[in-house]
Amino acid sequence: MPEGAMEGTILAELVRLSIPQLKDAAGRMPALGRGAPPTYASWQLATLIMVAVSARRKSKIAQYRFLFERRAWLMRILKTASFPTRSTYFKRYRRARLCRKIRVS
Repeated sequence: MPEGAMEGTILAELVRLSIPQLKDAAGRMPALGRGAPPTYASWQLATLIMVAVSARRKSKIAQYRFLFERRAWLMRILKTASFPTRSTYFKRYRRARLCRKIRVS
């Protein structure tokens, strides 16, 4: 059975290549909801989701645990001063699923 993209050069290269596309896609997505702007950009959370799914973590909690263990590396790549909390990750993950239905052209 093939392994998921784990740590190392393969995952790092995948993230490096995908960030420009995720930024472009996030720029075309409509802002949802009212209130204060989110602390983390949509492309940053999309990158986290992509990393966790690439590592073949199936549940949200398993994904978050995987990401949290690698938070220093991810914060450096995403250029953030802090790592999203569990509740932030879960809320934005749910919102990303809802956005799948919106067609971006």
